[in-house]
Amino acid sequence: MGRIAAAIEPSSDVEGVLESALNAAGIQHAFHFPHRSGYILDFAWPAAKLCVEVDGHPRHFNRRGKSRDGFRTYRLHRDGWIVMRFTARDVEKDAAACVVAIQTKLVELQTR
Repeated sequence: MGRIAAAIEPSSDVEGVLESALNAAGIQHAFHFPHRSGYILDFAWPAAKLCVEVDGHPRHFNRRGKSRDGFRTYRLHRDGWIVMRFTARDVEKDAAACVVAIQTKLVELQTR
């Protein structure tokens, strides 16, 4: 199955780990999806308006980064998107659990 969008290399090792886990589970996804706001979403399911952001870089965890991520999430929510966030540690520790959470959310959105 794999990606819905054009082939783009992961910008971080942890994105590659999650992408491999999604591929292994047979879950199609868009990778580095360009949102109309100008944001590039790490992983996306445009039809479901679901995106997954992997926060691995230290800039996500300082006050400015948290504020920037919060505003980004707000803008995406305002546009009807659901945003799931995983830390690099979440993905490295248990990528399969992240995939299960994503699958669960996709099923939930399909039954709405």
